[in-house]
Amino acid sequence: MKKTLILKVFNIVLLLTSNISMLCTSGLTNNTWSGRLGDQLIIYSKAKWLSYKYELDFFLQPFQHSNRLKLYFNEKNINQARFRKKITLKNEGDITTNQNESTLYKCHFFCHLENELFEEIVKNEEFSRTLKTLIKPTSEATNLKLPQDIITVAIHIRKGHHDHPLISEQIYDVKKDLYKQHPQQLDKKRTYADKAWPLKFPPEQFYIDQLKTLYTLLNKQNLYVFIFTDQDPIKIINNFKKQSPSNIKFHCHDKNENIVDENLINDMFNMSTFDCLIRPDSSYSTIAQFIGSHKVIIEPIKSYWKNNRLIISHARATIPDYKNKTTHYFSHKKNNVPLKNLLEFQFFHQ
Repeated sequence: MKKTLILKVFNIVLLLTSNISMLCTSGLTNNTWSGRLGDQLIIYSKAKWLSYKYELDFFLQPFQHSNRLKLYFNEKNINQARFRKKITLKNEGDITTNQNESTLYKCHFFCHLENELFEEIVKNEEFSRTLKTLIKPTSEATNLKLPQDIITVAIHIRKGHHDHPLISEQIYDVKKDLYKQHPQQLDKKRTYADKAWPLKFPPEQFYIDQLKTLYTLLNKQNLYVFIFTDQDPIKIINNFKKQSPSNIKFHCHDKNENIVDENLINDMFNMSTFDCLIRPDSSYSTIAQFIGSHKVIIEPIKSYWKNNRLIISHARATIPDYKNKTTHYFSHKKNNVPLKNLLEFQFFHQ
C-alpha cells in the first residue's frame, strides 16, 4: 500500500517536471484574424520583425494561403510549442515590460511599432533578406518579362472584388467641373467600400494623376506601366490612355489571365519587381513594397468627399535609400524640387 502511494507520488512529480521541461522559452507568434492574405502577411512581418529585434523564437500560426509561401515550411509551427503565459501585444513596449520566462507574445494587426516597419526593413539588410526569402512562392512564380531599358511602374488598383461596391466617380477633372456634378443618390442601407475605406479604394483619377506626376519628375521618359487589379484591366487602361502621353505604354493580364485568386501569390511577387509602385492603402501591395526594391513608392494619405467624388488631397512618395539605410518621404505639393533631384539620382547615378 505504502509502496503504491510512493510510486504514484513519484509518477506525478515526474509528470510535472517533464511538463516544465517541455515548456518553451519566450517566443513570438502572429495572431491570425479574419483579414485576407495582405493583412495576414502584415501581421506576420510585424511579428517576424519583433522576434528578430528582441531575439525571440518565432512560431508560425498558419493562415489561409500560407502553405503557398516558403514561410509555411521554414518556420516552427505554433502547435509544437507550449508556454506558461500568453500576452497579446498592444505595442512593442509590452515585450520589455513583461519579460517573463516561457511567455508567448502574440502580435496582431494593430500592434504599434516604434518605427514604420518599412523603415526597419530598409535599415536592416539581414532582416530584409530573411523576409524576402520567406515571403516567396513555394512553386516557381510565373515572372513577368519586364523590359531592361525602360523604367517600369506597377499600379495596384483595388475595385472591390471581395468588398462592397464603390460609389465615387472614377474619372473627373477636379479643377474644371468639381461644382457642376449632380450627386448620385446613395442607398443608405448599403455599405460602399470607398465611403468606409477611402484610402483603400481611391478613384482611378488618383492613379492617373500620380502617374502624370511621376512621368514629369522623370523628365518625361518612356515608361512601361502594368495595371494589377481585381476587375477588368482593359477598361481601366482605356481610361488611363485618354489622359496619358503616347510614350507611356500600358500592359495587364489578358481577360483569361486576370483570375484574382489564382494570381494572388504570383501578382504580389511580380509587383515587387518593378522600379516604381503606385498603390492604395492596401496591405497586399504594402507587402509587395516590403519584399521589393522599388526606387519610389506613391500612396494616398489624406482624402475628402465633394458630393459623390472621392478626392485624394495628399499623396506621399517614399524613396528608400538602401545604400545609406534611410528612407525619405515627400509630399508632392511641398517638395517637388528635392523629390525630382533624388529621383534623378536613384535612376541615373547608380
